[in-house]
Amino acid sequence: MVKKKSKKCNCPVMLYGSRTSENNWVVKTVVNEHMNHNPTPSKSNHISMYRVKKITDVLLKNMENDHDSGTPVAQIFNNLAGRRNGVENIGFSKKDIHNVLNKRMTLRLRDGDAAAMINYLDKMTKDNQNFFHLHRLDKGGKLQDVMWVDARSRAAYQYFGDVVCFDSTYLTNKYELPFSNFVGVNHHGQTILLGCALLSHENAETFVWLFRAWLSCMGGKAPAAIMTDQDAAMRKAIRIVMPMPHTRHRWCMWHIMQKFSRKLGSLTDYPQIKVALPNVIYNSLSPEEFEEGWAEAIKKYKLEVCVDDTNKDTNKDTKQSSKWLQVLYKQRDMWIPAYVKHIFWAGMQTT
Repeated sequence: MVKKKSKKCNCPVMLYGSRTSENNWVVKTVVNEHMNHNPTPSKSNHISMYRVKKITDVLLKNMENDHDSGTPVAQIFNNLAGRRNGVENIGFSKKDIHNVLNKRMTLRLRDGDAAAMINYLDKMTKDNQNFFHLHRLDKGGKLQDVMWVDARSRAAYQYFGDVVCFDSTYLTNKYELPFSNFVGVNHHGQTILLGCALLSHENAETFVWLFRAWLSCMGGKAPAAIMTDQDAAMRKAIRIVMPMPHTRHRWCMWHIMQKFSRKLGSLTDYPQIKVALPNVIYNSLSPEEFEEGWAEAIKKYKLEVCVDDTNKDTNKDTKQSSKWLQVLYKQRDMWIPAYVKHIFWAGMQTT
């Protein structure tokens, strides 16, 4: 409750109240008349409680993805300002972004839950020496990341570890933690679990720790091929821990194709595009055939990237769709079947 005048401009506006014995608040004095300055209601957006409320769950998830991919907070803020036509339309500061992102730096586990988990994993190791687990703590001594592999998974990897899928898209409901898993395929075409992890956040440094920990329990034997989501942080970590030519990295087709409707759905010719592009993607037998078919489809539906963003004749949605397709094309060796079909994938195309 504000009881004193403003020291900056001596404005008498105030709200004074007191707490009752029943733990309720009672307003004692209210002064609403401003003096010595003009009220600016728009500045209320910069009060801390209002700023944080404007960071929605969807916006926070997008910022987390950018941050985990290595984008600095300053750039995240500037990109957002560009999309909202000015910093004044954002409603929160760079510091607010820092604060909400830093809350993810440790696992959202209560101290008792974290201790119970480690005690359980230790017990599993005592019961079976082939059970493997590893964890690390943050600077404050709190549990940060943990991974584990049971005896059956370690044995299965020795026989079926040529191709591995790594997925971190699951989210545990109670603790809001990314749950990651390593999966393979046995000689019956059945999915087999090869390891699990709970991660504090999804950036390259965390993935490097996880991949090294996982390989250490597998005798240092890296898979010949690994499939992941289209994630820059994962790609960077795999290049460090499991570099080519020892391990061929590929992106999950399903996750990429799922984005087509969201990225291209606003285009007038989308009904035709959603048939033409997948036809080129799935039916091209060689890289040359794919590149030729892709170029024809892009030209036919006028999806060439516009270098001049000031060209008023080009629809904004078309520009964004064109740029997205151009990025995918530059990374075609990571997901187009014609570029990876010579590698053994055990029949897997998705994580």
